[in-house]
Amino acid sequence: MKIFRLTSVVIMMSLLINNYVMAQPRGAEEWLQISQQWSDRMNSEMLSTPFKGITTDGQVQQGLFEIRSTGITTRPIAAAALEFLSTLNPEQRERISFSVEDNEWRMWANQHIYYRQGISFEEMTADQRATALAMLGQSLSARGLALSQDIMHLNTTLAELNNNNF
Repeated sequence: MKIFRLTSVVIMMSLLINNYVMAQPRGAEEWLQISQQWSDRMNSEMLSTPFKGITTDGQVQQGLFEIRSTGITTRPIAAAALEFLSTLNPEQRERISFSVEDNEWRMWANQHIYYRQGISFEEMTADQRATALAMLGQSLSARGLALSQDIMHLNTTLAELNNNNF
């Protein structure tokens, strides 16, 4: 039992030391370069195979989501999207607008290090953030919106704990 405890302590200490060393602050320029390199590798991997759909095991399940009218109008979502777009300047609008066939839809990862295209909340004005969240709110249930915001807060906390190094 003592050997197990000692081994556990050694493992925990090495993890803590490793996290401390890896989490040392980096300059913004170095961080951007690392982020872009990592993202380029991810994008290359994601785009190396043809899109076949979202799967859990690599096999597409046909007919999983039937396209049909639900009787629920999408007008509030469209109005919220137009309101959000109206808050953006032309350069910002260009950075977030893509055709349905664009590969941009496939270039996404949820890791904080991933260099995302588009506009981050950090770049937005308070009004832009409010209208972006209002658009999200029109697109999701109240529970879905709360969960999305909780995930955003969790990602921010994880980034803070790791000095943006993950």
